[in-house]
Amino acid sequence: MQANTGQATKGPTSRRKYLLHLSLNTLMKKFILLYLLSCSSLIASAQKYQIFGDIGISTLLFRSTDFSVTADRMFGRHFGIGLGAQTLTASAYAPSQVDNNPSVLKTSIFADTRCDLYIHKSLIFLFADLGISLYHAPAIPGVQDAHSNGFYIGLGIGYSYPVNARGMGPYISFKMASDVYTFTEYDRQTYQPHKTSILDGIGIVALGFKF
Repeated sequence: MQANTGQATKGPTSRRKYLLHLSLNTLMKKFILLYLLSCSSLIASAQKYQIFGDIGISTLLFRSTDFSVTADRMFGRHFGIGLGAQTLTASAYAPSQVDNNPSVLKTSIFADTRCDLYIHKSLIFLFADLGISLYHAPAIPGVQDAHSNGFYIGLGIGYSYPVNARGMGPYISFKMASDVYTFTEYDRQTYQPHKTSILDGIGIVALGFKF
């Protein structure tokens, strides 16, 4: 009876050890699989993002300088959306009633929509930006009231030549950068105020690098 009791006791103990060992192996396999999936996800996500940084000059007598950075999340190979910021030197006021118009920094933040077209090893991209201008023009007594620069609109096309499989490479682009806003100005003859809506745009040629 004692011998039978010993064998009966030893059997469940061995089974518990076996089940514990099996559970640990299963848990380790799941951990490794999760780790591999996480690494793959990070690699995949890195392939899905594009960052553009450039510096440009205006096509209007080279009077303006532009700096911009845009980050996009790609959905598929050809379409992406993202966010960006731009700072450019431009005229402080609407040109209609200001003789001496100083240059100031105008900063805008915007949402970006992008379309990539691949032709052999080259990349042609189209983009459209819509956002807000953060610049506020101060008042000029008897000329115009203080005002914000309203909405920012940017439309452009660019060419890039990727230098690696990631798609990194230099690019050149042309864009129209415009502020759309309404302000109050005063007639020089009667000094009567009236509302004026304006599309204040400028063409920019930019050189940059795509990451």
